[in-house]
Amino acid sequence: QTAMKVYAPLARQALANAERLGVDRALTGPLLRGDVGTLRGHLEMLSQNSPEAIPLYVEVARREVAIARRRGELAEDRAQQIETLLSEAVDNGG
Repeated sequence: QTAMKVYAPLARQALANAERLGVDRALTGPLLRGDVGTLRGHLEMLSQNSPEAIPLYVEVARREVAIARRRGELAEDRAQQIETLLSEAVDNGG
């Protein structure tokens, strides 16, 4: 119940933004900011609690990186760091 109270409004707003702006323009978050630390934390938590979800997370993350690159909002060095982390997550059994 707590998770629904927290995440349901976020999900509704994200969908409304995507509908209004289009997915590329509406997308926000740590991958678009090049926040490697947050990405690393997400992957660690998934590895500990839900390793079967890592392949899906990685695929979504790669699509977000592509969007960020297209928008010109992600420095190439950060994009490469993210790609390396994502590849390592998959290679380590995700």
